[in-house]
Amino acid sequence: MRLEKFLVICGIATGKVIKKIIKDGEITVNGIVQCDCSTQVEPSEDIIFYLGKEIKPKTLRYYLLNKPAGYLTAVSNPINSKPIVMDLIPESINKQGLAPIGRLDKDTEGVLILTNDGNLNYLMTYPDKVIDKEYYVELDRDISFEDVKILECGVTIDDYLCKPAKVEILTNKSINLTITEGKYHQVKKMMKSIKNKVVYLKRVRMGKLTLQDLKIGEIKEITLDQII
Repeated sequence: MRLEKFLVICGIATGKVIKKIIKDGEITVNGIVQCDCSTQVEPSEDIIFYLGKEIKPKTLRYYLLNKPAGYLTAVSNPINSKPIVMDLIPESINKQGLAPIGRLDKDTEGVLILTNDGNLNYLMTYPDKVIDKEYYVELDRDISFEDVKILECGVTIDDYLCKPAKVEILTNKSINLTITEGKYHQVKKMMKSIKNKVVYLKRVRMGKLTLQDLKIGEIKEITLDQII
């Protein structure tokens, strides 16, 4: 494993900061200063120190939250007292290092992953990574087959051409919509492009992870295999 990757997994700092830490000679491996990010290390065998303190891999944790409406997808909110998703984590769970993967709008419900795995967070939010996100959408007016064709061809929002969506009509005013991007207010803007309006939005799947029987506002621990 690359030294740089090991330090990311351990949560020492972000990628750019870690590169500087290594190049500044602040990391030792088995007593020898290492200034090369590509240095190979074996976490189970090598003794790695940062500023005189031994660094060990942290226990990676993954949680699935069925996010309710009314909560900001944020780790902290120092500006005002609006509720955030971290407020939903019970005291029995250690919040240290946990962060949401991606975001859901304040008024959107559904699948939200919380983890201290920085690599997974990067992997699932990297722009070129294709990960399905499926939403249950209730609309203000009837959706037509012509509307579906437009969405499935890819609509333009904010000068950005969305990738083709998958659309399943459930009723005249409700659909399941699957997209692979995560642009700001994307679903709402896509519906606006076909002269419609979202009245209720819930993410029901992210990758292969679904809500299963998790009730609104509930959180449970999951495994990496359930996510990817």
